Amino acid sequence: MKLIKFIKDTKGIYNAFFQKGSAIKYLPWKFEWQGMTEPERVEKGIFVHCHGHGEFDVFTKEDVILI
Repeated sequence: MKLIKFIKDTKGIYNAFFQKGSAIKYLPWKFEWQGMTEPERVEKGIFVHCHGHGEFDVFTKEDVILI
């Protein structure tokens, strides 16, 4: 299981708020996103976190770290 930890306060979709220092289970979007696969995105520091039903948040290395 992979977690993403927030390195700064971050606003997600629908005004969800993630507090600096908190961590959530990372559920990657299983499909290509903007022409990149999941391994390509992670390599670039882009994390597309899936909430289900086609909804997802995009976090970058400025927002989170993968732990």
